[in-house]
Amino acid sequence: MITDRTLLFHRLAHAWVLLALALQLPDADVLWTNEAGRSVLTGTWAAGLLDPYHHLPAGGVYLGNGLLAMLAVGGLFARPSWWRSAILWWLFVAWMNAAWPTSTGGHQLMANLLFWNIGLALPDRSRFLLARTTAFHIVRFQLLLAYLATTLHKLQGHAWLDGSALSQVASDPAWSLGWLAGLPVLARVFTWATLAFQALFPLAVWWPFTRSLFLAGGVVFHVSTGMLLGIPEMGAAFLVAYALWLPEGTARTILEAPRAAVRRLSPTS
Repeated sequence: MITDRTLLFHRLAHAWVLLALALQLPDADVLWTNEAGRSVLTGTWAAGLLDPYHHLPAGGVYLGNGLLAMLAVGGLFARPSWWRSAILWWLFVAWMNAAWPTSTGGHQLMANLLFWNIGLALPDRSRFLLARTTAFHIVRFQLLLAYLATTLHKLQGHAWLDGSALSQVASDPAWSLGWLAGLPVLARVFTWATLAFQALFPLAVWWPFTRSLFLAGGVVFHVSTGMLLGIPEMGAAFLVAYALWLPEGTARTILEAPRAAVRRLSPTS
C-alpha cells in the first residue's frame, strides 16, 4: 500500500516542480525558446530522448512545460500513478536540459528523485513489492549521498576548514549576505556549523532522537539558505527527500494539515 510518507514525498515532489517552473517564468522568453545554448547532450545517444526541445521548433518548451504543470497540479491531489510519474520525469528532464544554464544541484537531485518516484508509484501488488522497496531505499540513500558528496567537496579546499567560506560569499555582491561580511566571527561559526551539519547528517538519521534534531535543523538550514542565497529550489529539493525519513505519524499530520486548516477557517453551520 502507499504509505503516508510515500504519499507525502510524491506530493512534495510535484509541488517542487511547480515551484521550479514558477521561478523560471520571468525569464521564460529566453530559457523556453531554445536560446539557452547548445544542447549539453549533443552527440550522445540520449540527445533525442532526454533533450528533445533542441530538435523541435522554437517554443516547444512552452507546450511541454504546460503539460508538465498540469501533471504536477494533478499529482497534488490524485493517487500516485507510475505512468503519470514517468511522463512527469521525462518532461522535467527534457525541460532541465533545454534550460541547462540555470540548472542547479537542486534540479539534478530532483531529476533523480522523480525517476525513483516512478517505482514508488507502482501498483500495490506483490509482484511490484521489490521494485517499490528498492525505490524507497534508493531515494533515502540519495539524500545521504548528496550530503556526503557536498561534504567531501567542501573538504577539498581550505575555506570551509578555516572558517572563511561564508565570509568570502558574503563579500560577493552577487549574493544577499552583505550583512554577514562585517561579522567575521559569526560567519566562521556559521561556516563550521554548516560543514558539521552536512558531515554528520548521514550518521544522525539512523537514531530517532538525532534524526528528529537533524531533520528539524535541516528545514531551518535549507529554507534560510534558499531564501538568503536566492536559490529556493535548491533547498526545497532536499526537503522533498526528507519526507521518506519522517515517521508515518508525522507524515500523516502534514498531509492532513491543509484539510484541517480549511475546516478551521470554514464558518460553523
